[in-house]
Amino acid sequence: MNKEQIEILTMEYIYSYNKALEETKNPGFATQVAMAIILSLCSMRQSGNDNIKVVNPLEVIFANIKRVQEEENDGTENEKN
Repeated sequence: MNKEQIEILTMEYIYSYNKALEETKNPGFATQVAMAIILSLCSMRQSGNDNIKVVNPLEVIFANIKRVQEEENDGTENEKN
């Protein structure tokens, strides 16, 4: 890994962290999200396989965050009843 690749990964991490923090308001979880994204990007790039279908990892992660929050809200509402 050369200096340019490290700089690109650093910028991708910072962007991922900031976007996750903006959505979740949870720094610990934002760190986990950013690391998961960086690890995924690294493994995709190292495989060298051009046939990999690229999926926006933020979309997947935030869809799951929304689903979990909805489930938690449903559980809270059930406790009130």
